[in-house]
Amino acid sequence: MNVFSKNTNLFITSLALLLISCISYGQNELAQVCQTTSSEVSLNYFKKHAEELEIAKKAFTQNRSTNSKGDVQSIQDIPIKIHVLRYSNGTGGLNTAELENTFENLNNIFKAININFSIYEDIDFIDDNDLMNFSKGDEKTLEIDHYTSGILNIYFAQYLTNASKSSICGYSENGDNKDIVVVKNNCSINDSTLIHEIGHIFSLVHTHGIDNSQLTTELVDGSNCDTDGDGICDTPADPGLSYQNVDSFCNYTGNATDANGDQFTPDTGNIMSYSLKACRTHFSAEQIIRMYTYFTLEINRFTQPGVIPEIVIEEEEFDKESLTAVKLFPNPVQNGNIYLSSNDIDTSISFRIINPQGQALANGYVQNNEINVNNLPAGSYILQLQNGSSNVTRRFIK
Repeated sequence: MNVFSKNTNLFITSLALLLISCISYGQNELAQVCQTTSSEVSLNYFKKHAEELEIAKKAFTQNRSTNSKGDVQSIQDIPIKIHVLRYSNGTGGLNTAELENTFENLNNIFKAININFSIYEDIDFIDDNDLMNFSKGDEKTLEIDHYTSGILNIYFAQYLTNASKSSICGYSENGDNKDIVVVKNNCSINDSTLIHEIGHIFSLVHTHGIDNSQLTTELVDGSNCDTDGDGICDTPADPGLSYQNVDSFCNYTGNATDANGDQFTPDTGNIMSYSLKACRTHFSAEQIIRMYTYFTLEINRFTQPGVIPEIVIEEEEFDKESLTAVKLFPNPVQNGNIYLSSNDIDTSISFRIINPQGQALANGYVQNNEINVNNLPAGSYILQLQNGSSNVTRRFIK
């Protein structure tokens, strides 16, 4: 499949992605620490969407079971806008052959789950000497003229540094409803950096947790695996990997222990770790499920080129007046009806139901504080309500 082909039919059933920021000293050296800064928000996201995560787990298991019977699922395509920074004379940037190889490696990792990344439209070559010494944060200067909303944007730079002017391999940013990855040219071909950073974009944190400077609080026995570390239970507790505790055969050689005195046995092959780049070859099943779930919930951020995605406000952010106090019950839906609860509900409220792909499936007016959704298939949906100038958005599961 040609990764440079355009694709306008964008949909995904499962998603798994990764990447690690690194400096290349040789095929089996340490990848320099990733400069993506994760936070508690990343870990708490799925606490708010526990039902959706459970549905995704069931769907993932069912899809794998179906596939094992010989049924072939179609490849789903995700567009990415590519920006290549070069000198003013057009030299110094990645060429199309190098980009082709980079994307082939990316797609080889995700072909097991029927995912294919394609380059959206033409490559954006940015010829400017002033941008060749690129530092984290400089992407803000490019967003006005060199950013395509509604999809992931990746910038490839010849030189890349952090705030301390130390050379780094890459980082990702998804603030202000924009999704950006920046990668150093010679790190883009190391088979792990780009994948790791895309993993961050789709909600994954490092296997050692959100703090790069302190020992993880996740216990080896897994008793707090869902709250500490990376919040994922099929990735073993990770004390922080490097060339100092991983040998050239990918064996963990450290002797660090957790709060209970148990010795860590981390997975040196997980691409979301800080292990040697030649060792990082896979991600866990639950990492795949988590990324797939995040993608389905936030799909409009990644599959609508040129469209500014709507920012869905969580319920607790609304004030408790008029339509903004609306609550849905039961959620997940039972017996085919959604019921609305508010002190100011009236029959002038209009509604629209859309799926994660942004398609409108139903609309009308609320009658008797309820909406019939019996005709919708099982899944996750977004309900938009309007009453005059008051608008709210709610998620629900059927």
